[in-house]
Amino acid sequence: MTHPTPIAFAAVAVVVGGITAGWVRAQVFIHSVDPHQAWRTTCPHCTLPLITSHHARAWLPHARCPHCRRQIGPPTGVVEATMILTMAALAWTVTDPLLLATLLVFTTTGVALVFTDLAVHRLPDRLTLPMFAVTATLLTTDVVTHHHPGAGVTALAGAVGTSGFYLLLTLTAGGGGGDVKLALSTGLMLGWHGYLAIVAGLVLGFALTAIGATWRLLTGRLSRGEDIAHAPGMVTATLAVALTAGYASR
Repeated sequence: MTHPTPIAFAAVAVVVGGITAGWVRAQVFIHSVDPHQAWRTTCPHCTLPLITSHHARAWLPHARCPHCRRQIGPPTGVVEATMILTMAALAWTVTDPLLLATLLVFTTTGVALVFTDLAVHRLPDRLTLPMFAVTATLLTTDVVTHHHPGAGVTALAGAVGTSGFYLLLTLTAGGGGGDVKLALSTGLMLGWHGYLAIVAGLVLGFALTAIGATWRLLTGRLSRGEDIAHAPGMVTATLAVALTAGYASR
C-alpha cells in the first residue's frame, strides 16, 4: 500500500490552513474586547451583526466588515499566511498522524490566542481550556495507540511544571492567569518531546517576548510600563521546538 508523502500532507495542510483562518479571524474578532465587556458579535464601526451562529462555529473570511468595509481584525493575508505556512511546515516534518493532528489543533487555537493577546492582552478561558482538553485527549490517544508511555509522562510533567512555573510568576511578579492556562497546552506539547524540550521552549518563549518588546519599544509602538503580550512568544517557541524535533526525527 502506498502511503501519503510529506508533499501530499503539506498540500492538504495548506488547504486546511486557508479554511481554518476564517475560524481564527472569527475568534479574534469575538474575544478582542476589554474585560467585563460582552463578547463581540457586531461591527464596532457600523454596529451591524457579523456573528450570527454559535461562537464556536463562527467564521469570518475577511479582514473588513462586509457592510461598511472598515477593518475589523488583523490585516488581510496575515492570519491566512500564518496558518498556511505553519500547518504546511508541520505536515512536512511531523510523521506521527495523531501528533500532527494535535499540533494542528494547537496551531489553530494558538494563533487565535496570539492575535487576541496582541489586540487586548487577554487569553480567554473559552479558548485556552478547550485547547488543553483537546490536545490532551489526542496525545493520550497517541500514547495508548502507539505505546508511547515515556512521551506521555514527560508531556504530563511539562503541563504541570510549566503551568506551575507561570503560576509562581503570577503570584510573585504579577501577571495574568491566561498565561498559566495557556502554559498547560504549551507545556504538554513541549513535554511530549522530552524534558530538554520543556526548558528550551520556556527559554525561547521568554527570549522571543523580550526581543518583540524591545523592537516595539525602539519603534515607539510600546510605552514603558505597558502590558506585554507573552502568548506570541509561548506559542511560537512551542511550534519551533515541535518543528525542530520533527525534522530531527525524520
